Amino acid sequence: MKSKQKNIFEEKLKSFLMFSEEDGGGGDVGGSPMTTDTTGVPTSGDDAFISSTWNPSLLGGATKGYFYDRNKKKKRKGTPKSFMDFMLEKKEDETPMDFGQSISANTIKDAIGEDVYSVGDKSYTIKFYRKSGLNGIGKMFFIGEDGFAVRFNKYKKSESEIDSISFWNKWRASINEEDLNFSVTPDADIITDGLSKEKCFELVQEVFKNRNPKSLILKNIDIERNGKKANKEFEDELKENDKTEISYTELLDFAKEKGYNIVEPGDGSLDIKLLVPMKIPDEEYIIPHSVEYNKIKSGDNLVKNNKLLLTAVNIQAFLKNASYAEEILQFFDSLFKDGLINNLTFESVLFVSKIRESNQPNWINLVTPKM
Repeated sequence: MKSKQKNIFEEKLKSFLMFSEEDGGGGDVGGSPMTTDTTGVPTSGDDAFISSTWNPSLLGGATKGYFYDRNKKKKRKGTPKSFMDFMLEKKEDETPMDFGQSISANTIKDAIGEDVYSVGDKSYTIKFYRKSGLNGIGKMFFIGEDGFAVRFNKYKKSESEIDSISFWNKWRASINEEDLNFSVTPDADIITDGLSKEKCFELVQEVFKNRNPKSLILKNIDIERNGKKANKEFEDELKENDKTEISYTELLDFAKEKGYNIVEPGDGSLDIKLLVPMKIPDEEYIIPHSVEYNKIKSGDNLVKNNKLLLTAVNIQAFLKNASYAEEILQFFDSLFKDGLINNLTFESVLFVSKIRESNQPNWINLVTPKM
């Protein structure tokens, strides 16, 4: 191997080996759900989100079916393992199960006073990946009956009880690549590093209570300046500054800047608390834990020759209730017959099973993709 080519090879190889020791992401930047047979081994963390098969030639010269064995420090002949194979070979520790059991639906219900439905059983967690690198596990719940969902997240090697909370105002499945897409990116995250579980539950209650936009009618609000009522004067200043639409927080900031005082009514209609820091998360992808993947690792194709081969036995691998398996089979069969899906990955079957297990009253509406 020429000296220059060898240097390029060694440098890219080093990048590859560093990546293979880290948790990464997968899938397609355009939003396609990650499946067990999509991506090959990427050469960097960013490449983990590019849906393309890994080619040995990317390592600068290794073009003849060779890949590097870092234990023997030499090339050996063979086929490089896929990105998913590397992820699934990683030994799962006790953290996912312990974290799942540390937060219960009943505890949250007692704290916020709403009906709470756990996705999956007591120990079930969701493994998620983000391009930002904030990858981890989460315990997800539906609150109420209209699709409001939260997930308590814990990142790798974190010592906090909960690192962040993800929120979906109306969680709903979609269709991607003719399959049911369960990788629904949250609407927002609240960073909770260092907060107790009890404080986290309080934040969930506040977001749930204020989840719907509130309209402000200025004539119902008393606005004062120098101790005198100044509603008309205030509205005129809003118009002069082209503020025909304004949120409550913007209204408070504007009033303070202009020297006005907002007198909140005693009925509590403007008792809106601000929650910070809150951010919009990067696109995320969900994949199963290895124990779930191995339950159906036989490679059975669930769709073949335009026929759905899914059976209740396939679904029963993820459920304790046999009648639920029959319900889910009918659900997928309806989607297939209606032409809404023409592909089916076991990850979709798994996630629908976990949502059914939540006993959320409107579960079938949540997993029926929006058109």
